[in-house]
Amino acid sequence: MNRLNLGLALAWAAAASPAMAEDGWHGSLSFGTEVERWGCADGCSTDEDGGKTKASMLNLTLRPSGLEGFSFGIYHGREFPHDGSKHNIITELWATQSVNDNFWLGGVLASESGDNRFDAGVKAGGTVDLGDGFDYHGYGFVKHRFAGDADGLEGNYFELEPGIGLKLNDQFGGWLNFRYQGWDWDTAADEREWIIKPGIWHHPEGNFDYALWAEIGQFEKSALDYTEDYVKVGLSANYKLTDTTRLSGSASYKWRVDEDGIAATEKERRYPFIGVNYTIDF
Repeated sequence: MNRLNLGLALAWAAAASPAMAEDGWHGSLSFGTEVERWGCADGCSTDEDGGKTKASMLNLTLRPSGLEGFSFGIYHGREFPHDGSKHNIITELWATQSVNDNFWLGGVLASESGDNRFDAGVKAGGTVDLGDGFDYHGYGFVKHRFAGDADGLEGNYFELEPGIGLKLNDQFGGWLNFRYQGWDWDTAADEREWIIKPGIWHHPEGNFDYALWAEIGQFEKSALDYTEDYVKVGLSANYKLTDTTRLSGSASYKWRVDEDGIAATEKERRYPFIGVNYTIDF
């Protein structure tokens, strides 16, 4: 979900799930809506303002009790640009298998209708307890994109995200992650991005949990001498409605400065974002 990447690795999400019964199928089902706007504060023309709404129509995770450590799921959503242009339909299928109590391996297939792209990738990760409340966690992800449209990009994408977690007690903790990702390795379309991702989570007594987080990063396209520097801050929250249902949401704001070496211009953009999800655990 980045899809609300509620693909954020927040420890409280797992802690909020109810205990599973011994037999049958278990998992979660969620629906949600995200709204994002972007606008230029300096150095841009007014027609660069815009936005989109994303509807998560199906986000299903299943864990069959007969296959220990195995889970799979499907995501289906639509993006609606605010300028009235063509909708983008997003579909993902994924599966993961725990190797032992600490590590897992998975795969994903994804498609987007906007340019008829198709992605296939593998992902692996895990967590190691370092003692005294600290843990080391991380994952690696590699995928290949098959271009759909004649002018679409085909190539390889990679993503690495190691991090350190700290749990002071059952009510308070935090994390510090570092992500490095890129598109292709040896073509003019090369892209690179690094992101520092600090955050804290808090479980006050009651049904409400929340996390404060930030992303500080830089995106580069060396062939165009183009760089983006950005800072994003956000709040994610989780409210337990019943033993098997919860309401979760996220709101963030992003400041971005673009430097274009060809046009020798500097542009500042802002990205407010808000999203809400309703989840049923079973």
